[in-house]
Amino acid sequence: MKLAQKFQQGYVSLVIDGLDEARMKVSQDSFKDFIQDIVYLINDSEQNCKPIALFGRTGAVDETWFWLSEFGITAPVLEIGYYDKDQAAKFAKIQVKSIRNERNEREPDGRAIELILSRLRDHLSKDQDNFSGYAPVLVAVAKQVADPEDMDTDSENTARLISDIKNGRREITLPSIAQAILIREQKKLDSLSFKDKNLCKKLYTPEEQIDHLIARVYGGQDADIATKYLPNDLSEDDKVTYFNALENNNWLTEHPFLDGMGVNPSSEVFEGLLASKALTMESFANKALQREFNHDIKANPFLAEFYISRLEEEQDLDLHLIKSSHVGILYASLRSRLLQGGIASLLVDVD
Repeated sequence: MKLAQKFQQGYVSLVIDGLDEARMKVSQDSFKDFIQDIVYLINDSEQNCKPIALFGRTGAVDETWFWLSEFGITAPVLEIGYYDKDQAAKFAKIQVKSIRNERNEREPDGRAIELILSRLRDHLSKDQDNFSGYAPVLVAVAKQVADPEDMDTDSENTARLISDIKNGRREITLPSIAQAILIREQKKLDSLSFKDKNLCKKLYTPEEQIDHLIARVYGGQDADIATKYLPNDLSEDDKVTYFNALENNNWLTEHPFLDGMGVNPSSEVFEGLLASKALTMESFANKALQREFNHDIKANPFLAEFYISRLEEEQDLDLHLIKSSHVGILYASLRSRLLQGGIASLLVDVD
């Protein structure tokens, strides 16, 4: 008996995963035809047919729901939410054991994870669950606790990590967590067959990833950015391998900083990070500035932190190097972080 017949008679169900990946590779008309085929399959089945489950990120699911409605199918939408406080800690602890390939949890690990997540939430008076309960963030936290290259002294290192955080010798900041996620994403190059194995550390760097993401959010050409970061001694074969991977592997579309459709940030935190860099880039500065102005009273609460962190990294922390056109949006960003009843003042002292 054919599989379609088994479905029509209620013997099997159908699960379709990766709607967002499929949507990015076809035109709107082709995607509409695909959904219509599913509707034909449902309408051609007996009443006892099993349900069809479709999985994808938010944008693709919304479009699928729209087309299903157009074809007369009322479908429920179930959303996988972010982890709450307890679930987030549990997930990160499991990740540590997975990284180390161990069954049992080491006692200091749990304390370190809960401490890091607590410090993270201190930074997140807003967007707490969207960030501290986001799986890629929790994996980055787990990697800060686990050190698979130094198994013998891990417990000692973890105890030292806890002490350093409590005593202020090591800060848990949004930029440091974001950097850890970017470094993890770079490891996707390990699966490519480069002739020059050192390229895995030279390409798709955190800064290159950020520039790619800025181009997608604010509008630009990804290929031009990749070319900008290519090493001078890169062979033509390795160049083709890299460009094919960027084009075909959905790394950017599915990047943790984006929402799954490849054009919007997945969190206010990542939006603030991308905006802080875009404001300094000639090609995107005006678009980024206008986008921040459009927020009006809903200023991004994390823009100022990433903006100032970027200046510190470049050792350019000098008020004269903050453009006057940026002062207003940075002030609005800082004000949006205030607790109820808090007050912020702005003093401008110039010649």
